[in-house]
Amino acid sequence: MKTVLFTAYCICLYDASLWKHYHRGALSKLRSCYHRCIKLFFGFKRRDSLTNILLTLRLPSFDTVLLNAASSFTHLWKVCTNALVVKLRDLQH
Repeated sequence: MKTVLFTAYCICLYDASLWKHYHRGALSKLRSCYHRCIKLFFGFKRRDSLTNILLTLRLPSFDTVLLNAASSFTHLWKVCTNALVVKLRDLQH
């Protein structure tokens, strides 16, 4: 049940697909915070292996969350039929 709650409320990184403009330092801090939240929420110790935790809980890593968001955004951008989005997409080429 905790995994469902965490997935619903903590993995929803809104506009994460647009975060490519953030500096590495900022993303590193966000990644660290994500990992800390997982450990605190599920009661793991600070030194526990994050890889093992993610596999046990079947949760995505921070990088996977960002990659999925970017991939989803790219797909939605390409298939959108909204006139404004189509115009902006045409301007890119």
